[in-house]
Amino acid sequence: MIQPAGNPPSSHEASGTPPGEQPSGNGAHPTPASGMPPARQLQRYDRSIREPQRLALLLQLLGPLKDERCLLVSCGSGTGGLSFHLRAEGGSWSWADLCPEHARAVAPLLAEPVTVVRPGELPYPDTSFDCVVILELHHAGESASALVREVQRVLTPGGRAAILAAHPSPRLPFRLLERLLPGSRNGERDPHGPVGLSLARMEAMVHDHGLIPEARGACSRFFSELVEWAHDRNGLPTPGDGEESDGETAARIHPLGRLVASLDYLIPGSSGYTLAVSCQHPPLPRPQARDRQLDPPLKPRQRHRHRPDLPSHTQSPPGG
Repeated sequence: MIQPAGNPPSSHEASGTPPGEQPSGNGAHPTPASGMPPARQLQRYDRSIREPQRLALLLQLLGPLKDERCLLVSCGSGTGGLSFHLRAEGGSWSWADLCPEHARAVAPLLAEPVTVVRPGELPYPDTSFDCVVILELHHAGESASALVREVQRVLTPGGRAAILAAHPSPRLPFRLLERLLPGSRNGERDPHGPVGLSLARMEAMVHDHGLIPEARGACSRFFSELVEWAHDRNGLPTPGDGEESDGETAARIHPLGRLVASLDYLIPGSSGYTLAVSCQHPPLPRPQARDRQLDPPLKPRQRHRHRPDLPSHTQSPPGG
């Protein structure tokens, strides 16, 4: 769901980090895409509930991409399938990643180079892109603000950006349930950074660096997260996992997963476990038209008053 952006508070007032705690870590960490073959990444996307929702949310925030110069910066997240399908929507894309392992895994799928970057040093000239996407900004940790500053630099005036991050609250219903499920971190704090970033925090961050917040959105709610957790924990095997029977099982179970995820529509409210904001680089001011210097108005022709000593053209000629 997309909503207009609110008035952003200052960044220190809208922190997505719990009070009294500072985010740790300044870079992304490997994700399940590391070491995953390209075909397997696409299969994982096709079986995912969350990733197609994230793609749809990005497209709503960004608008048409045809003929646009686009940059996607991943903070070491996802399987590459989202990038693959986003490129199919149009535009000329460049790829960057904060995580070397993730960059090496995604590059074969995209068949294009993926540049490993530092958050505060994107290797692109000023005003290089019309559109920038950041995935999982919260994984950048303390360097998240530096990455947003670089996005502002490489955007063209009037260009737009979309930023995705996880919801920061550890008290969301599925987060509480996940602590009880097998294979969870049992509530341990992620050593690579904060749990997530709030919408207010992201809007404040882009505002602090001269970008204009435009809209906010969210996707992936309780039941979508539950099905996604089952995928991640191999509770719902994907085709190609292990024996052939696992793939057959996945083909039968996956429609059930989509049915379960559809129960999200029964949940009131508009928030989700993935949050997003869109923003725009301020366009260049239009040159003001100079006031035309008009010539002074012509004075009306002065007519001679009738004088009796001057011959009148209306009088009859003498002797007529």
